[in-house]
Amino acid sequence: MSGREALIAEARAAEADEPERALALWATAADIGGTIDPDETGWEQRPAVLAPLRRQGPLPEDFEAWVRGADACALVGLIDEISRLTDFRVGFRLKRALADCGRSDAVTAFAGAYLDMALSWRAQAYRAALEAARRALDLATSCPGLDDCPGPGPVFEAQSIRMRAALVLGEPAEDVSPDIEERRPLAVARASLIGRWKRSSEEGRGLAARLAMTDDPPPASEVLAVWLTAIGGDAHAGMAVARGLLLRRRERGDPAPPELCLAGAALAHRLGAGQTRGAWIAAYFDHSRLDTPTWPSGDLRFDAIKTSPADAREDGPKVSVAMSTFNAAATVEQAIRSLLTQSHRNLEILAVDDASSDSTVAILHRLAAEDARVRVFETRVNAGTYVARNRALEAATGDYFTCLDADDWAHPRRLQRHVGVMERDDRLVATRSNWFRMAEDGEPALRRSLGVFTHANPASPFYRTHVVRETIGYYDRVRIDGDLEHWLRLTTRFGLRQTARLRLPLTIGRLHAGSLTQSGAGAQDEEAYSPIRSEYRAAALAWRERALAKKTLALDIEPAGRPFPAPAAMLP
Repeated sequence: MSGREALIAEARAAEADEPERALALWATAADIGGTIDPDETGWEQRPAVLAPLRRQGPLPEDFEAWVRGADACALVGLIDEISRLTDFRVGFRLKRALADCGRSDAVTAFAGAYLDMALSWRAQAYRAALEAARRALDLATSCPGLDDCPGPGPVFEAQSIRMRAALVLGEPAEDVSPDIEERRPLAVARASLIGRWKRSSEEGRGLAARLAMTDDPPPASEVLAVWLTAIGGDAHAGMAVARGLLLRRRERGDPAPPELCLAGAALAHRLGAGQTRGAWIAAYFDHSRLDTPTWPSGDLRFDAIKTSPADAREDGPKVSVAMSTFNAAATVEQAIRSLLTQSHRNLEILAVDDASSDSTVAILHRLAAEDARVRVFETRVNAGTYVARNRALEAATGDYFTCLDADDWAHPRRLQRHVGVMERDDRLVATRSNWFRMAEDGEPALRRSLGVFTHANPASPFYRTHVVRETIGYYDRVRIDGDLEHWLRLTTRFGLRQTARLRLPLTIGRLHAGSLTQSGAGAQDEEAYSPIRSEYRAAALAWRERALAKKTLALDIEPAGRPFPAPAAMLP
């Protein structure tokens, strides 16, 4: 038996009882007998690009009658499914049925609080979610039947959201109760991971190692096992852990997970190992069958990303891409050129400048002179991204409408992939896709609030233009968060069957101090929390519930007044 084989056998034997030791053994094994890098990715087990969310059973035909006869577990089961599917449309129906069914007992009182918690959490209204979770836990003590519910159970879910919401809000977080931790140790470990590593890097690393050594490790566990090794100041040790986890995956016959690939790329960047960084990034994009972005000059900064030549499709439906700009002279040309080199070439770029004071407008007009697909609009008064997008949506002539921020980079197949999915299923009204963010120096950026790199891109929704204009209308006239509100309004109106998410990283977002998420009144902290955003989201959630009941979800481009209250700092 070779030295590597002996270490692998020892690591496997230690995984259950000594996960941190097992992690170290895998890292040591990866350094013996040749470097382990993701150069042979073996993606035969790629997940489906579009995995539609499906219900586990039929919905009640008469919600009020069903609620009158439902026990606690039946109500909790439906609410958990609403949360899993992020199905506000059905959630609002159930909320009305709870209010109108004529039943008033401990079960329906608990179900109402539990539903409010689920809806608020999914709408990212964290203060409201925390308050509803506390209310649900208070009511749980007098609600019969909750202990009989399958799975982790509603008390665990409420304690988990209470803990996670408090963490986001920067308030003292109560851990899940010991009795639930004893009964559901892995579920509690997964729920606790994001909070524990911020409270104690040593405690978080131990928990990450424990989860990373399971049969189906959550992506955050492998990423954080790497990251928490590296943040102690030793990026080489972190890279060894990344390679050890990759070796473990290969020995099990599993492909390297994409999040682990980005963790490896980030550490290679810190170590100045450009070739290794490129190998890990290539593996990440290969997982999605996407061309890998290149940095041909050896300059690894965000500004040096080059769009690989892509086979072009000149025909097909026309796509309108909105881009609002404000003092974006340093970034806008790269963003627009990433659109002009798309494989789907039938497009128009609607660049709306929001009263810039630098050379942004001159750059836009130069690009428009070079390529007639660029159309330039100018505003006289700065009113924010979403007022600018409304002007683009009004002027759009494409079959489809989407957006790209003026400091981001669109993958050359972004439009092609969205068009392909929409053209194959005419029921779909909208799709959206993923992104990861990258610092200006070129290092992939960890999303601390999730413990992973990749997440939904708020600017990626890809709409059937006429349907959106005629049914939900325009973006709310606010300076921040309008993209999330517009998407949630659309999913509230059309539900699950007509919206979908592509599990593809079709954008790289630039992480810099001047972005809306990093500066100004709506700046988010490392937990992706902003007090005024959370307040706005709670008000928007309540409005969408009322508006759906009245069938008045559409917003005009210039409404007579505010549809719902918004913090003054968010208004134009």
